Amino acid sequence: MICHFALIIALLYLEPSRGALTNPVKSMSQTTAGHKPLIETRDIKDVDLISREVSREIHKSYSQSHKRLILLDDDVSLGTIKPFRRENSAYDQKRMTRALKKLSEDPKNEVWIITDRRHVGVLENAYGHIPGLHLAGYEGTDLGENHPPGIVLAPPDPLIKLRNAADGILNDLGITQYEIQQYYLTQQYFIDYFVPSTSSEGMPNEHKVNGILGANGYVGEMTEMKKNLEAMIQSDQRYRGCQVKVAETPEEFRVMLSHQDQFNKGTLAEALFRKHEHDDEPIDFGLSIGDRQMDEPMHQAMRAHGYHAIVVKGKDGNNFDPWPTASGGSGKNQGI
Repeated sequence: MICHFALIIALLYLEPSRGALTNPVKSMSQTTAGHKPLIETRDIKDVDLISREVSREIHKSYSQSHKRLILLDDDVSLGTIKPFRRENSAYDQKRMTRALKKLSEDPKNEVWIITDRRHVGVLENAYGHIPGLHLAGYEGTDLGENHPPGIVLAPPDPLIKLRNAADGILNDLGITQYEIQQYYLTQQYFIDYFVPSTSSEGMPNEHKVNGILGANGYVGEMTEMKKNLEAMIQSDQRYRGCQVKVAETPEEFRVMLSHQDQFNKGTLAEALFRKHEHDDEPIDFGLSIGDRQMDEPMHQAMRAHGYHAIVVKGKDGNNFDPWPTASGGSGKNQGI
């Protein structure tokens, strides 16, 4: 089994017989306040493989276009860039690199690889040597050093306000020892608070939950913080679209604040379309390929603008986390 970059090369250059897209949407759909396009979805099991006819249609559209936007995912996934939960063999890695180079060296193409909740440096280590290839981490909100100028990701003001509220809650709870990691310094889509479970002197931070002394410090306080923040999100429109999670390890507590409407792969996709909408030569071909539910906002954006979206299924035709999808067709995760 190889990475399905063979799929995209076959679609765009070789006119394959595998695969099925419905005709792409020809007009711009309305969007919600969260910038999510209102595209009709189907259960992923109902999405057929791309037919020979449609693959030829995609190939023809690609060959006749002048400016193309291609978005590819790279997650711990069914193998958009590598096999499911395995690394590529040396042979397959060379094939994948050749495919990426072939796409990226074409001046008509703008090619992006977007990964999940990992820093863009993970992608830069793997693919940074490929000229013209653009990379983004943390679902598209952490841009690589070589990204094109003029990309504007709208800052989620509700999350900025929620961070200020979280600072106040920590202060009210008497917690002064913590670190903040604010990802994407200019956008602030995802903010982590790290509260150590031991004091600066190395002794456990003692606390009581229901009158019982706990082993890890601040369990009660972190529970209270999460409860307070969730109540604020539910009741106050200023924090609309935000979410909060708390995780615990033996060393620390992690409080994660994010903006669920904008912390996704659709944010970058829409930003790229906005960037090019006033170009003398606008985008006239678009394609997204992914295999996880987190890729869905990217597919929805692509379909909303009238272009192609492909979801990659496992060899048995299924995905391990099925979801309603806006993608028009699918390709199987196997060599072409």
